[in-house]
Amino acid sequence: MVGEVKNQGVFNLVESIICLVALIIKMPKRAIGLRGYLGELIFQQWLEKKYPCVEGFEIIKEIIPEGVSKKGGGYLDFGVVKEEKIIRIYEVKTQDYIFGKDSSVNGALEFIWMNKKRVLSFVDNQNHSYITSKNFEAFLILLVSPNEEGIKIIGEENLAHIILFSELEIERFINIHKLKIVLDTDLESELNSIKNPTQGKRIKPEFFKRRDQINKDCI
Repeated sequence: MVGEVKNQGVFNLVESIICLVALIIKMPKRAIGLRGYLGELIFQQWLEKKYPCVEGFEIIKEIIPEGVSKKGGGYLDFGVVKEEKIIRIYEVKTQDYIFGKDSSVNGALEFIWMNKKRVLSFVDNQNHSYITSKNFEAFLILLVSPNEEGIKIIGEENLAHIILFSELEIERFINIHKLKIVLDTDLESELNSIKNPTQGKRIKPEFFKRRDQINKDCI
């Protein structure tokens, strides 16, 4: 009962942040994206406590089985490495998910579940390769349990690989100060990208020529 109360307190805190931002921007759909973003940050804190670097663990962000397509956001959120071997994979979905027939599971995660014995190595977004440990597992982290339609999408045989946020006791791991630092850093980075959209990229003069020609043709 005490654990349930603590968990509810954490959820209330996260929901309060989300609702405040949603109220300010008046666009509920953005709150869904914010929830996913915050969920990953919070889960990363949980990972760092569960798999501390002082014990030889390394947390990798954005990782995928070698040979699986990276298109369409194919990377999985987190991998846990020890002695250069992948021991755990985690995909985090903290939106109200998975509920409808239009929902889906990350293709790379489905591939692992269907072909676990054939997944021999992973690659991160820096093209560094890691072999898999003998007993590696891949999990999907959800904020809420899937409904019947969602279970069909996930596959009943894969329910053993679903973990809910309420099972993680995340109230023991959340560091609000650290969250704010990451939020401020990411916000500053994105604002700079918006202010300088061509920074680090090439502007092709041909684009302006073609646009000007089209404008002339339309006059």
